[in-house]
Amino acid sequence: MGAIGIIARTLSPRAALIVGALASGLGMVLLILAVRSRDLLIYLLATAAAGGAHCLLFVGGLQVSSAAAYCRPSIFWVIDGCACLCARHYRDNAGLGFSVDLGAAARAARLA
Repeated sequence: MGAIGIIARTLSPRAALIVGALASGLGMVLLILAVRSRDLLIYLLATAAAGGAHCLLFVGGLQVSSAAAYCRPSIFWVIDGCACLCARHYRDNAGLGFSVDLGAAARAARLA
């Protein structure tokens, strides 16, 4: 992830956020595939994609907030927190597969 962070600093904030969002979606799709097929290699690819996406989104977000100099809390923080609690509840009660599907759908809805 360090190499991705160095590369991301050369990108414009918009490009870093767009590529990070796409990589995050790819990571969620790979995670769903890994859970469904119980394949370790796909899971490791999903983890790498999610880590790279996190790095790109973090660097892009820092660049945007530095440029704006005023950052107000977003309602999406609350939505993400609620989605995490719901996914945890369903993981414990309905199983991991449904929980992963719910979390991926919540992330996709947030990115749309």
